[in-house]
Amino acid sequence: MTTGIIKENSIIAACSEAVEGTADTPDNATDGYFQPETDGILNAVQTKVEMKERNVLTSGLIEAVPRPGHYYPEGTVLVEVRGGTLEGAKPDYGILIQSLLGALHQVTANVTSESSGNTNTVLQIPGADISKFAVGDMLRINETGAHQIVFVTAVDSTGGTENITVTPGKTGGTAWSNSVTISKSSTYKSANTGHPSFTMNKYSANEILKQGLGCRTKSMSLDNYIAGEIAKLNFGYDGMTHAVSNAAAGYTPTYTTNLPPIIFNSKVYVDGTAVSVAEVKLQIEQPLTFLKSTASASGRTAGKPTGKLKISGSFSLAMDDTTFTQYTALMAGTEFALILTAHNPHASTTGAFADGSAFGIYLPKCIRTELSEAEEGGILVDAMNFKATGSTNGATNPIAIGFA
Repeated sequence: MTTGIIKENSIIAACSEAVEGTADTPDNATDGYFQPETDGILNAVQTKVEMKERNVLTSGLIEAVPRPGHYYPEGTVLVEVRGGTLEGAKPDYGILIQSLLGALHQVTANVTSESSGNTNTVLQIPGADISKFAVGDMLRINETGAHQIVFVTAVDSTGGTENITVTPGKTGGTAWSNSVTISKSSTYKSANTGHPSFTMNKYSANEILKQGLGCRTKSMSLDNYIAGEIAKLNFGYDGMTHAVSNAAAGYTPTYTTNLPPIIFNSKVYVDGTAVSVAEVKLQIEQPLTFLKSTASASGRTAGKPTGKLKISGSFSLAMDDTTFTQYTALMAGTEFALILTAHNPHASTTGAFADGSAFGIYLPKCIRTELSEAEEGGILVDAMNFKATGSTNGATNPIAIGFA
């Protein structure tokens, strides 16, 4: 009889479900396995039970035995911000982002721009390649000695003049080089449909399998995006039902070898201009609804996102001693675009990025919701809270999260 099992031997895998609520376990050594922060795995799969109190007469002042009602899984996992091992590959925890936002677009092959006509914000694209790009895509422009992370803001597929517009513009304001290489990438974007469900498999000490079935991500926060630190993504999810069995993982996981970037040379752009900040915080919430059914063993059946996607965050800028720019923008409700980036430098090529290490978040329409005076080491700063939205008619995608 085992008297104790070791937490550090545990294995986690989030696997996309072919049928919502039907358990899906890894099919191979890389299918769904990912490496969460060890301190958070105790909360990776938890069972919530809604106990039903029974207010009936008893022989005295003793409560009647309650009954278990709806039961369902929920959990949280914390991961390092890092992409896949190969250029443009999805991160191994990518299903958690896609379940939250709904859409994934990949540029699956490198593209070389035309040999002339580039500007600092527009890249001329061969006609055969223009269909590879979509608005919101994160790209890595492999400018010699000066790689840069950008996001696509427009795609012009007009025959003979195909091009893409990107933000931010090339550092320094000069035109992108002729025949510059554009990287492969994977970008997650918000959508109204297409949010996949997943099975969260937790092999506790690789001996007991605890599963959350029909799971959907309901929240994600960007934590620790602080100078000199490793940024983290903290996910929360709910699900339809759960299962527990005596089982080990069917495969020994092969984890990505990609290292997470340290937040050095990690640019933050406001309206396309690089600014100096010490920290950025970001929270995303997607309300979920799970339909109830008398025929369901747990009381829950198919789930889907139902409420508005809510995106909020905060950062601080050094206070301007000559103008009231931030105050004026707050009072006027002025929108701004925000981009966050991170990457690892290439091991041997100056100015280049390591494949798979580039990461970026693009919020094209943000609005300040609160402005306060704070200090960082005795320096006054404008500390602001903001929210990200779409356009008035909801057509603008409010967020893109990319890896390259």
